[in-house]
Amino acid sequence: MARVPQPDDLFNIYLKATAAYLLVTNPGMAVANWNRLGLLNAENDQWQAYWNDWNTKYQKVVTEVEQSIRNSTSIDEKNKAKADFTDWVTDPALNKLNRIGASPNVTTQDRAVFHIALRDETITTHTAPIAAEMFFSLKPISGGDMRIRCREDEDSSKASIPQEADGLELRWKIGGDAPNSVEDCNEKEIFTEALSTHNFGAGNTAKKIFAYGRWIDTTNKNRSGPWSAQVQSVIV
Repeated sequence: MARVPQPDDLFNIYLKATAAYLLVTNPGMAVANWNRLGLLNAENDQWQAYWNDWNTKYQKVVTEVEQSIRNSTSIDEKNKAKADFTDWVTDPALNKLNRIGASPNVTTQDRAVFHIALRDETITTHTAPIAAEMFFSLKPISGGDMRIRCREDEDSSKASIPQEADGLELRWKIGGDAPNSVEDCNEKEIFTEALSTHNFGAGNTAKKIFAYGRWIDTTNKNRSGPWSAQVQSVIV
């Protein structure tokens, strides 16, 4: 079960249920669920704001569909509202769902509401080379920053790292002609999150960046997966 389901109807149920649940004080508890589960007041407020924003935009699209109206602007706004909440609640820097799952106060009911499964404590040791190919995108932000979104499935929009890996390696070249292969890239970095931001240098604004990526096992580099196809973008 995906923590944050992406089909509109299921996402609507999830966001509505979680927003309402955070405001409730469960029987026998002294404080509201958001407080008990370790969220900040501002984070709870933001969660409620995301629900209100999504609900307005989703209901607008539903009404338009019922009237046989296809409004691309409404659909784009609805999709952005969903993506914004999903990115915020699973942001690797301060993942709200991970924190709820790690709370000493978390209950079976909490896990069911937020779609947080019990962590599997079984230690799995992988020995075979990583077979999965890495697919990724580089989204310019500003000042040399780029959003790096990596995924296992080419057709997926959800950032993820395959189970057989625990990180990824990027190699890149900035400016000039496109490299013939990954061996022509003189810069590299290791990441342990599938969704992250990296600064490629404000001084490189307007230059092209050429990059390759692969999944890795940070404790056993011999298991590194195959290099991806070359990805290009422009630094802003």
